[in-house]
Amino acid sequence: MPQFFFKTNEQSVSNVDQASHIDITREPGQMFLFIDQLETISGIVKSADGQLLEDITVMAWSEILKTGNTAFSKADGTYEIKGLKYSNDYCVRAIPPESSPFIIQKNNDIFTNSQDVDFVLSTGYTLKGRIMDSTQIPLTGIFIEIYSKSLNINKQARSNYEGNYAINGLPEGNDYQLSTLISEHNEYVPYNITHVLIDDDSSHDVILMPSTMQESSSESISYTGMISGLVTDTNGLPIKNVSLRLSSVSSGLEKTELSDMNGQFIISDVNANLNGVPIADFILTASHPDYPSQTKQYFQNGDYVSFVFTDLNITGTIKDIDSYDIPLGIEVNVMLFEASTQKIPIKKVADSTNSDFHFTGLDADKTYQLLFHINGTSVKQWAGEKNEGIPLTSRHEAALIKAGEIIYFQFSHSWQEKIQ
Repeated sequence: MPQFFFKTNEQSVSNVDQASHIDITREPGQMFLFIDQLETISGIVKSADGQLLEDITVMAWSEILKTGNTAFSKADGTYEIKGLKYSNDYCVRAIPPESSPFIIQKNNDIFTNSQDVDFVLSTGYTLKGRIMDSTQIPLTGIFIEIYSKSLNINKQARSNYEGNYAINGLPEGNDYQLSTLISEHNEYVPYNITHVLIDDDSSHDVILMPSTMQESSSESISYTGMISGLVTDTNGLPIKNVSLRLSSVSSGLEKTELSDMNGQFIISDVNANLNGVPIADFILTASHPDYPSQTKQYFQNGDYVSFVFTDLNITGTIKDIDSYDIPLGIEVNVMLFEASTQKIPIKKVADSTNSDFHFTGLDADKTYQLLFHINGTSVKQWAGEKNEGIPLTSRHEAALIKAGEIIYFQFSHSWQEKIQ
């Protein structure tokens, strides 16, 4: 049975150090002792595949009461947060360990004494890479942090003896900030990059420049160099209007140019060195709407950099069950999804009336699924394993399609049938 102590006629406390002293040699008059009935919140923590998760921190907090408590999930996945004052606004969060692949999850507006506040934790993405100095020697013991304000995510890792780091459990986002945590007495310039996109497992190497460069004046930066190159497809044909973005964290450089009709590009007035030391952290990214982006690094001022874009696409035709093309008056929307996600389509071919469709700029490492919708009707069918149309509710049976494939899709009915 918990103990409670008198503080005032309006308040009791459970901590004896906060209790008031009473002079019993005088007439005490009336004294009231108010006792709050403490309550609980409980539930189960498991993974998306049903695995019961142990040692997950589960924290409850009431913003109204400015109080809360914490518990840890047991071997059977259950948890119970005790000692909570009654409220209906508790935010309950399941917080995996830093090394865990799972994403933090929260439930809002929870009543005390709720017994089914369960969590199903999904697996996040991993960002990994190597931290090196300007001569590409691995750096040990460097703390690196990734932060997203919109997602309320802040995670850290530390490079090992090979300079490698890994940050797990990252949800998808496009506003991440990646930075190194270096004290003012450290010999390296802090690294910081914004607008980092996390939508898959990815890698990002970090090159730290000597801090002596940061202290040098801007006059020690030379701008006499340039980076040039060529962008072609796999057939050697030039690709125009490719965006070439060159950046360098150490010098603050950021320049963008477009490739010309011959696929050539020149980025001029490029920082050649800092304080007499050649800049070694250039990053050049080539982007075009019809192709996957490519990034190159570890090159020097004056180098000639070439990109070869592979036209990764999915093409195909649309017919009915009798192998007839789309007739006049009927339009079909074709939507491309990344496999095994519940996201909105990543690409959409609107109003296909010529029985052909074409998706470009795809990723060779991903699989996709196709959904076909006859405009103005409720007919929506996935492309099945044999290119046949299958019901919208049977996505688990939809074909897994790789870039480069040709799909000869057929609806499960004829165009002449009445479409409800």
